[in-house]
Amino acid sequence: MKLREIILDFTSLLDVILIILFWFILHYRAQAQQQITKAEQNAAQAVAAATAEQEAAAALSHEAALAQAALENDSAVQAANAGAILEFSRGESLRLSLVMEHPEGWHLEVRQGEDDVLGVISDRNAQRIGLELTDMMAAAGYDPQATVLCIFVYNAEAEGSREAYREVIRALREVQVGNRHFYYTETDVSSLFEDDGEEELP
Repeated sequence: MKLREIILDFTSLLDVILIILFWFILHYRAQAQQQITKAEQNAAQAVAAATAEQEAAAALSHEAALAQAALENDSAVQAANAGAILEFSRGESLRLSLVMEHPEGWHLEVRQGEDDVLGVISDRNAQRIGLELTDMMAAAGYDPQATVLCIFVYNAEAEGSREAYREVIRALREVQVGNRHFYYTETDVSSLFEDDGEEELP
């Protein structure tokens, strides 16, 4: 009887030990899973941070490339502007002279400087002045986006000059739409004429 009781006592103790062992195993497994999950989260955060840094670096590189391109473009534009100003100072810039032809109408003389005549545009093609002027500049060697300084000379007191003036200004603005580096200035020569009323463009 006593021997049997001792055996039973050991069996109960073994059950308790197994229960405690299972509890430790389950608890360790839960802790291990938490550590694995935490490690995975840390790894994901590190990857996300690295990706964000790479994207930021790529964005900065792109901005630097754009800034460099803008700087180079600005340098080219500045050089073109300087060339156009030098051409203007030498009297070699583009010159448009409005010539009235009473009673026939008017025409526009296009020159490069004082003497080099690029062509004549008649009022019969008033709607095509901008296009013809662009073609003349291209034929003369002007780049489509080159800096161009143009002088428009007219006599505001000449008969019919008001309508002709409006047509030419409209055409010059059309040219500016195609080339934002095209600039023009106006010169009214009526104040230069003598009192005898002589109307001749220079």
